[in-house]
Amino acid sequence: MNGLLEDLHWGESGVPRFEAGMCDLGAYLGFGSQRPEEDMGRGPDNLWALGGLQYLGIECKSGAVKAKKISKSDTNQLNGSIVWFRAEYDATCSATPILVHLKTEFENAASPDPAIRIINAEGLEKLRAALKAYTVALASSGTFRDAREVERQLVHHGLAANALVNLCTVKQSPR
Repeated sequence: MNGLLEDLHWGESGVPRFEAGMCDLGAYLGFGSQRPEEDMGRGPDNLWALGGLQYLGIECKSGAVKAKKISKSDTNQLNGSIVWFRAEYDATCSATPILVHLKTEFENAASPDPAIRIINAEGLEKLRAALKAYTVALASSGTFRDAREVERQLVHHGLAANALVNLCTVKQSPR
């Protein structure tokens, strides 16, 4: 877990590691996790299948550390991932679009989909802290092989599919 947490840091030089780390994180939490943009050349950086036909489409902009606002280009990339998801999955499936970015305010020229949620600096720290506490709880008790206890700890730390978005994302800033 420490290695995975090391991958999830802001910075221009670590973007590929961050994106790969997000994929690994999805699998660690028990979700279907893939990298459509890396594997197929289209789609979001990460796609997590939460179960119940629910997905998270995640665009990672961990390298945008000097940005004052979320750029039109970054916004368009996530909007394109939303369009990609709708083309690849039928209407029974739904995806929450998530942008990993230090800022929550979009440039005036950007046209963000209203459903976009953002993992900002505070959200990433909440996620990292919950992951560490979850891992320590399972490792220290030796219950990491007990499916019920794993599920209980996921819920307790806000890492279950139905709570994760609320744990570490915020709505975009009003324009």
